[in-house]
Amino acid sequence: MKLKLNHLIATILAGLHLLGVLLTTFYVSNSADGQAPLVWAYWMFLDMPWSLPLWQLMDGRFFLIHGVIGTAWWYALALLVWRLFAYARASVLAKRQ
Repeated sequence: MKLKLNHLIATILAGLHLLGVLLTTFYVSNSADGQAPLVWAYWMFLDMPWSLPLWQLMDGRFFLIHGVIGTAWWYALALLVWRLFAYARASVLAKRQ
């Protein structure tokens, strides 16, 4: 089965996000620094807008928030941007005719 380019790009973006989350988890779990878990705050800004209310609800389950939901968010966001770009391109081409 041939994978469409938009799904390929979305998969790569989500995979990079998941790799970053896994590396952050490894760093936080192996760090002797007491403030190492504050590194998760950077992920909150990458996974906006939905991560802000979830930080209050999930209470310390950072891997679930950013590893699972954040990865799905970046996959869906890439597909949405691709679709919007395709729609804008189609409307520009339609105006030229």
